[in-house]
Amino acid sequence: MYLDEVKRLFAEMNARTHVADEVTPCTEAEIAHLERLYHLALPVAYTEFLRWMGKGAGNFLAGDACFYDALLQLREYALDLLAENGPSLRLPDDAFVFSMHEGYQFLFFRVAEGENPPVYWYGEGQPTADAGNASGQFPKRFDHYSDFLVSEIVGHDRLFAQIAALKAENAQRGAANRE
Repeated sequence: MYLDEVKRLFAEMNARTHVADEVTPCTEAEIAHLERLYHLALPVAYTEFLRWMGKGAGNFLAGDACFYDALLQLREYALDLLAENGPSLRLPDDAFVFSMHEGYQFLFFRVAEGENPPVYWYGEGQPTADAGNASGQFPKRFDHYSDFLVSEIVGHDRLFAQIAALKAENAQRGAANRE
């Protein structure tokens, strides 16, 4: 539904890179557990992700805490990060924190904003209302959750293409040095 194009792009990227030869979905019970834990109904696009690769996807998104086991604590970690660094920002009650990177930035969506909601970002050092962010708001990074996934797929694809090019270049140098 919302992730059909995302899954197609992922399959094409994965065929080239083999970044995630194995993806592990969440069970319906795990998805229900998240909804009970946070007292909210998750958006359709996000539950599609969870049913597809919610527990892991090889090296895809490997640097981010975004899979099921991490999701159980991400809101708490985000609140701690805000308390330490952005005290004038308040995480909305309907916010679901779905990704944290290295403990200094996180992404979330608001469940009240539709079935494929916008994605918002906070990073340590982000100006707050106290320090020049007049709106005291979280910046919107993507118009839809599916756009976030497309961005991640394209980024991984570019990175692996660069790595492949460097490997080919190094192999050519090595062959030339042996001659």
